[in-house]
Amino acid sequence: MNRSSRATKASSSSGLSISSGSAADLTSSSQAKGAFSNHSSFSDPYRTLYLTRAFAFDQMDIQSALDQMITLCSLTPQRVYKTSYYRKQTKNHWARDDPAFAILEIAFLAVASVAYCVAFKQPGIVVSSIRFAVQQIVVFWFLGGVLISTIGRAVANAYLCHGSAG
Repeated sequence: MNRSSRATKASSSSGLSISSGSAADLTSSSQAKGAFSNHSSFSDPYRTLYLTRAFAFDQMDIQSALDQMITLCSLTPQRVYKTSYYRKQTKNHWARDDPAFAILEIAFLAVASVAYCVAFKQPGIVVSSIRFAVQQIVVFWFLGGVLISTIGRAVANAYLCHGSAG
């Protein structure tokens, strides 16, 4: 593989096409893809791909997600970092490809919510179980996660970026 084909292959994986090398092609390609978009954000093509994978259970790596959960609860959680680091080296991204970890978390939260309502003998067990599960999943898990990650991103951008005065 020569140098120009490697550059074309690398640029095609990042979403930019610079096969001809002209500025007009780069500009039109950038405008079509959303010029100057932040690569760390979760843009629309990735979001739709992630959400479509959330309903394809045969494509999820459930065993790997369960192993990660068990390892995070064990005495050696640094093993999860090592596997994430190996994924970064081989696939060049830190995030998991499939939403199996998130789907398992949601399922465990739903089971724990039902167990809580049964254990504490809530009146109207079915309705209270559903209400409590929705509250735990939507309010605390999803919205709490969005809030914490937004604050973390703002702090990281303010103090950890290159050239910051901090």
